[in-house]
Amino acid sequence: CGLIIEPQKLIPPTGYTEKESGGVKVTAKPEATPTVNEITDEAQLEAIKVEGDNKVDKAYDIKLTEGGETVQPEGDVIVKIPGGDEKAKVFRQEEDGTLTDMKAGYNADDDAMEFVTDHFSVYVVTSHVPTAYDLWVNNEQITEDHLTVQCGEGTATFDPKEYTLTLDNAQITQGAEKDYLGTGILTFLDKELTVVVNGKCSITETGGDGIGSYEFDEDYNMVPHDIKITGDGSLTITESTALYGYGFYCTGKLTLDGVDITINSA
Repeated sequence: CGLIIEPQKLIPPTGYTEKESGGVKVTAKPEATPTVNEITDEAQLEAIKVEGDNKVDKAYDIKLTEGGETVQPEGDVIVKIPGGDEKAKVFRQEEDGTLTDMKAGYNADDDAMEFVTDHFSVYVVTSHVPTAYDLWVNNEQITEDHLTVQCGEGTATFDPKEYTLTLDNAQITQGAEKDYLGTGILTFLDKELTVVVNGKCSITETGGDGIGSYEFDEDYNMVPHDIKITGDGSLTITESTALYGYGFYCTGKLTLDGVDITINSA
């Protein structure tokens, strides 16, 4: 309905004080003292299983003491763990090993992940892992946070929704090391890759082929990948590698539509 909800700062109950231990800040009753130990043992960190597109960055064992004894908070307390960003998450590790999402928010003023809890245990901070696409351009893999590759004075930009790679006056001079052959635009995508050519584009001496795919299944059969080249620009592919050096090495259906294409190859 157009309502925009922005993260708000947490306001502690009257009389609570903020204390710091191991870089972590806990706002609780004045007589309670936090004790925080960061977990650095690699085996223990690897044993923490997070789901989805998250990876474990760090973990803390947080305790609260009062009168020399370990206690749990009486009601909610506020915790700030340093670092993170808008895509980071904080999970509490329960006794059975499961993780509870604390719905933490990123506090830019304190550069910390901030959340409310009424129970202390091991807390895990995770970061977002950008989606990596099976597409390499100019020896750079396309990822969720790296959709545009600089190619000489031009660019190559991928639209993951349309599976479209747009070349704007792109000069590709490096081949993908992924296939050990040096293909200028290498695709292992599970859908047809559409390459839109705008302006004057070129793929030059990448060490292998211009555009294509070399992917094999478990029985060493070539996996088919469809490629479509379209647009109103020009594309010149120059490859002198004797063993490969094709303009296109397409294992599926190759469609050429409207582009002025020149291929010089061995």
